[in-house]
Amino acid sequence: MPLLVGLGVDGLSVVPRRIPRTKALLNAVRYESMRHLAEQACQRRTEDVIDAVARLAEQVEIA
Repeated sequence: MPLLVGLGVDGLSVVPRRIPRTKALLNAVRYESMRHLAEQACQRRTEDVIDAVARLAEQVEIA
């Protein structure tokens, strides 16, 4: 999801039970970080994108 927001997606659709987690994730990361991740992802191979997103997700603690 951070990658999508970094690419400029400004509307997301999630099932109701995922709304609190989604809000927590989006509030926990800075937009600038998401935009930077998206820029980097566009310049790399698929494996690199997956690794970058996984690293970002590990940095965000969601209850």
